[in-house]
Amino acid sequence: MQGNNILQRKQLLVDTPALSPALSDMQNRKHQNVATGAGPIAISIHRNIQEIEHIWRAFEESGICSLYQRYDWCANWLKSAGLAQGGKPYIVLGKVDDKPAFLFPLVKISQGPFQIASWIGGTHSNFNMAIYEQKFIKSVCRDEMQAIFEQIVCQAADIDAFELSCQPEYWRGHKNPMGFLKHLPSPDHAYSLALAATFDEVLAAHNGKKKRKKYRSQMRALEPLGGPKLIVAETPDEIDRLLDAALAQINLRLERLGVANVFAEEGVRDFFYDLAISSIGNDEPSLVIYGLEVDDKIRATFSGGGHNGRFSGCFTSIAMDELSHTSPGDLLLYLVIEDCIKRGYISFDLGRGYERYKSSWCDEVEPMFESFIPVSRKARLLGGYNRIKVVGKRTIKQNPRLWNLAKQVRAKFG
Repeated sequence: MQGNNILQRKQLLVDTPALSPALSDMQNRKHQNVATGAGPIAISIHRNIQEIEHIWRAFEESGICSLYQRYDWCANWLKSAGLAQGGKPYIVLGKVDDKPAFLFPLVKISQGPFQIASWIGGTHSNFNMAIYEQKFIKSVCRDEMQAIFEQIVCQAADIDAFELSCQPEYWRGHKNPMGFLKHLPSPDHAYSLALAATFDEVLAAHNGKKKRKKYRSQMRALEPLGGPKLIVAETPDEIDRLLDAALAQINLRLERLGVANVFAEEGVRDFFYDLAISSIGNDEPSLVIYGLEVDDKIRATFSGGGHNGRFSGCFTSIAMDELSHTSPGDLLLYLVIEDCIKRGYISFDLGRGYERYKSSWCDEVEPMFESFIPVSRKARLLGGYNRIKVVGKRTIKQNPRLWNLAKQVRAKFG
């Protein structure tokens, strides 16, 4: 009976549009190692993140991944925001010769009658992917990746579907292996820039004359109030102050735009606070919060973290007050990029979603994609809905007239 269930799940994987029909010749394979050019891969699913902490921490340093796959990021999210959502760890680990080849940091969450496996971090994660061993990510091919995910599906007896969003097509020059599977382009791209050895070099490559002129103008405008002060939160009190300011500013802005505030969800503040606290003193913090203070008030914040030389912006906020006309957010970003260069970072990103301030700095557009892989038969209908949702969002966001109209309607009716 169990063998029949496995065959049914494999057949569903073959039939679904999420993966290629090339898997149809693999129907007789059960829970066994997958043969790849790197060697046979043993796949296991872990529901206790602490039991693989030592493997994970070592792997994130030697492997290919972003800030959002670091153990500290994932563990802190699971114990706060993830816990509040009823999320449970669902970590997929693949090994070759007992050494990690890939690690998918997933969480199992209930969505109505469905059990969905998705990336840890939810909407707060800008770049979602597995951690990959460097030789593996270079050598794995389409057929191997399809066979690997077939085996993952065969072990996912309690999952109805994998919903894997916001995945970069490339990371650090490597093709994302999940791109070998059937997918859809994401509604949003991500934006980044390479950092040079000096801030002057970065400015020269990004309309530096105009940016310097604006910087001087901002400094003159704020001088009567004592000028701006850059704060880098390095104590619990500073983290508390800047985080409270950021969340209040975000809440007011989203309320006026008629957008649901994901930062107000249960556990989210605890997640960011604990992550920032655990990052104090680290050369590459998982989260550091910057603030721009003028006249004893926080006028803007910028939060992000670093990993392997890349600094990733996570969220920003601006006070909507009497000084908003001076563009404190732009001034803070100018100072943050300057600080990141001093700290030795070699690249910098502002996450996904187009904004004017991103295009003024970022000359690299990073395409993203979405994967929805039904496992159970009842999830097929959900897969159709997911496709319509992704295509609809992308169509609206890529059409300036439709996007402006959508924002106007959203602001008016919420």
